[in-house]
Amino acid sequence: MKRQVLNIKIRQQNRGHGKVVFPKGVLSLFLVFSFVLSSCAKHPASVPISKSSSASLKKTHPKFLSQLTEKMYGLKVIPENKAYQGISIRALSAFKHPTGKTSQEEKKIPLIQYGFKIFNNTPKEMGGKIVGDLLSCGSCHLKDGRAPFGTSLVGVVNRYPRYSPRDKRVIGLKQRIEECFERSENGKEISKTGKAMKALLAYFAYISRNTPPGTIGYGYGLKPLLLKGALSLKRFKPSLKIGEKLFVVNCSKCHGLKGQGGMDQKANLFAPPLWGKQSFNTGAGFNKLKKLIPFVQANMPYGHGGTLTPEQAEEIAGFVLSHPRPALHP
Repeated sequence: MKRQVLNIKIRQQNRGHGKVVFPKGVLSLFLVFSFVLSSCAKHPASVPISKSSSASLKKTHPKFLSQLTEKMYGLKVIPENKAYQGISIRALSAFKHPTGKTSQEEKKIPLIQYGFKIFNNTPKEMGGKIVGDLLSCGSCHLKDGRAPFGTSLVGVVNRYPRYSPRDKRVIGLKQRIEECFERSENGKEISKTGKAMKALLAYFAYISRNTPPGTIGYGYGLKPLLLKGALSLKRFKPSLKIGEKLFVVNCSKCHGLKGQGGMDQKANLFAPPLWGKQSFNTGAGFNKLKKLIPFVQANMPYGHGGTLTPEQAEEIAGFVLSHPRPALHP
């Protein structure tokens, strides 16, 4: 009579040792269970992580990134929860002085708001005589200039004046803004004393309000992984065929198959042109692989930043920069 019970038979061997004999199928289960127990003993309450995986996790940790950023810029990094606290145009508009009197900050609100408008819709606010493409400041400096590693500008007022290797001289923030208009906007420099310049400076000061002198906000500028070799790429020779395939899958939905940018039904630009006459010129920072790769890796596809590997970002950046664009005016 067969019963579905576990029968263990002990057979005596010549030396008197016992041998456990399992019914068919149970031996495999026993071996698997023994392996699990031994694994738990070696790695209690954890899953073993390879050295390479552990290193990759360390390189994306905020503390590690902050250390690299501080080393790169020579300024102390303010943590994200402090640097970005209460910084928004909505909060600014709702600000009222406790005593009912108009404070100095309230007097600056209209100018800061104008700076915000210029920042996010530069061609419309500045006009075609100044701006030569369809890009706004916010096209490169994401989320109103406040996106960590999206070319964040939180703390930018503390970075200038400084020596510029490109200009081979010390420049101030006004001069740096002018260069953005000439290069990324493919336009002309704006007046150093005009309302637009004052508005942009006021806006930058506002978003940097939580960063005292000598500091910058967490995620300032670009992700330092590629810039300082923490995840340095060996090639910098992207494959255009691979880059094109990755671009079609990850970028074309917003930027178009021909890199022409994306427009909504009301003809409002929601994704900037990446090449052609309406894109940044050859003098822009993003015309260099070492600048465009970390930006793409950390921020694209938009809303899903960090999903591309550095190698994939390199292929996409190489494909984008393989196309023609306006030349920097002499």
